[in-house]
Amino acid sequence: DATYWSNEEGRDGHDLIEWLGVQPWCNGKVGMTGVSYLAIVQWLVAATRPPHLAAIHPVEGVSDLYREFAYHGGIPETFFFPVWQSGICYSLNRVENIFEMAKRHPFIDSYWASKTADLAKIDVPAYIVASWGDQGLHTRGTLEAFKKIASPNKWLEIHGRKKWEYFYQPTSVERQRKCFDHFLKGVANEVPRWPKVRLEVR
Repeated sequence: DATYWSNEEGRDGHDLIEWLGVQPWCNGKVGMTGVSYLAIVQWLVAATRPPHLAAIHPVEGVSDLYREFAYHGGIPETFFFPVWQSGICYSLNRVENIFEMAKRHPFIDSYWASKTADLAKIDVPAYIVASWGDQGLHTRGTLEAFKKIASPNKWLEIHGRKKWEYFYQPTSVERQRKCFDHFLKGVANEVPRWPKVRLEVR
């Protein structure tokens, strides 16, 4: 059965990181990067503290599925949720109907806890990116995660553009490379001297 945004995915990711970390072609340090769902999974995996995880780069990903996706201020989300569900229901096996589960669990309970990373357990270096343009989905969760993770090495960048376009901009890719070069390859560069928060204001 496929579940989504779950601590089970975090445990699976933990096992994958640990497998990667001991391969002969790996130096023992693994990094994660990605936007949206691929950022949410990073919170879930990093909270399990896989020993070979050396850095994460979550870009615009909710950290509290109940408050930031299913029920904004207690109001049920009924537009993107069913659209998202319709895109993941094609399978030969069973898949979680997360839209239906949200209707069955209108209040925070163990179901939502199973989809929430313990952010305070995340101590791996983190280069986090949020945007003002995603305020109805990812902005709050990304900012909250930056505040709550325990890593002494964490940076926040906030922009006002489109998420995927910004992620692939050459200047963004270069910052990603420098971050991973430093934490995965031990390259001495300016990353430790980056400002803790970089904010774009139009």
